[in-house]
Amino acid sequence: MSKADVDAYFREYVFGFMENDIQRELTFATTPLGAGNVLAAHGLVVYTEVLGRIWTRNISRRRTQNRPNFDACFDAMGVGYPAWRAQFETREKMTLYKALRNGLAHEYAPKVPFTVAMFGKPRVAIIRHGRGYAFVVEAYLRDFRCGRTHDRSRAPVTLQDWAALAAIVTFATGLSGFSVGWWRGHRRRARLKRIAELRETGVKLRNFALSRLNIDTPDDLAAWIKRRDVWRREAREAVKKLAAHEAISFETIGTVLPEDRVLGEFTSNEQERQVSFMTADLRRLEEIRHRYSTTA
Repeated sequence: MSKADVDAYFREYVFGFMENDIQRELTFATTPLGAGNVLAAHGLVVYTEVLGRIWTRNISRRRTQNRPNFDACFDAMGVGYPAWRAQFETREKMTLYKALRNGLAHEYAPKVPFTVAMFGKPRVAIIRHGRGYAFVVEAYLRDFRCGRTHDRSRAPVTLQDWAALAAIVTFATGLSGFSVGWWRGHRRRARLKRIAELRETGVKLRNFALSRLNIDTPDDLAAWIKRRDVWRREAREAVKKLAAHEAISFETIGTVLPEDRVLGEFTSNEQERQVSFMTADLRRLEEIRHRYSTTA
């Protein structure tokens, strides 16, 4: 692989797909959705092996083992990385590749106690933390894409190497796509659950107005209307989070159908009108929940 080939690879895959995969998780981490922290760590250690393969095969001109590939890239990420890895392997009596890369890839967790932090800027991206270690995604990405990993990768990989390389990149990219899809589904389910909870609360509030509200006391009805309006604002916000265009139904009082007119044993005309408005809201809320539940 020539210097130009390596430069092109870094532009498209490292500074493109790989960096964007992890940066997307860092962006998610700043939102209420949160981020796939373990997924980001897994992606980075897989990417580390990918870049190490380019470098070691350019030097040796032959197939290389996975662990040396990982070690080569990891050690190139900064001046403190080779010494840190050596100290880790002496202390833990196992290679960092086995503890971290194999642990994440095959067991969902490293083989020694680890936590994954999304943000932080330590000199070496993996630090001692309590009785174990902390993997800092932001710092690891910073050093992973540094100039030393780029420069060390330059020199003339046979075309046969591209098949294995492409398979790993495809797997890692697909893993990131799975993360985004999972989060979208999880978010929709959570929002549908919130709408279902609001509908249950609303039914109780509506039924209270029909069975227990004292129509002889106007203040009671006014207090109930205030509670109804608070519920309505919460319902509108919940619908807006699920699908912004659906919230139009809640912007103004909508159509009240005959089925929405539910009378209690003792109701006034104004009481009936206000309760009918809420019943209409409950009906629309259930229609929206049902519509989106079938595609969740």
